[in-house]
Amino acid sequence: MSDNKLVAMPRNEKGYIVRRGSSVPGVLYGKSIATKSVQFDKNELNGIIRKYGDRARIRVVFDEKENLGIFKEVARDVITREIFHLDIQVVDLEEKLTLDVPIILHGAEELSFKKLVLQQNLTEIQLIGRLDVIPDRIELDVSEMEDGDTKVLSEIKFPEGVECLEDPETLICTARIPKITIEEEEEELEETAEEGDEEDTPDTEGEGETKEE
Repeated sequence: MSDNKLVAMPRNEKGYIVRRGSSVPGVLYGKSIATKSVQFDKNELNGIIRKYGDRARIRVVFDEKENLGIFKEVARDVITREIFHLDIQVVDLEEKLTLDVPIILHGAEELSFKKLVLQQNLTEIQLIGRLDVIPDRIELDVSEMEDGDTKVLSEIKFPEGVECLEDPETLICTARIPKITIEEEEEELEETAEEGDEEDTPDTEGEGETKEE
């Protein structure tokens, strides 16, 4: 079986009963399918989540039919973090969707050598388009940023057929020298200057004393 294919089985029991076994309850829905209560094999589902994350785009098999699907909501136990419910939206390639797409920044470790801290203001954006043209993620290289540099959405080139709903001037990230670092450097300069003043001060001890005969 392909590692991005998930089998959905009909569910006639309540979710808490299904969870007692080795399955996870969920629902399938979409324009081309009536909402179905289903269940998934826990091991298969966990394998897909580990590889593709909570926004996985998969091929879902139900009633011997294979469709494209996207994970819309992955509900987890707040303590154990185990998945206890999954919503999958069934789509087709001609359908326009609105998806939240994560922004991944690369090269942040290079900024530490410049004593810079990267502040990410935007972690995901909404894109409209067909499932086959909307990217899984937006990746940006920040390794060349300097103090005060910023990146905004207008710097991203989206694939043809993909529309972004955000303002083009929306701030994605900023590189800054931390304030505490600036203050520490100023204190070091002041201490160095004070030490230099002390070294330049002439020794006046004994001046004005007269030799006793």
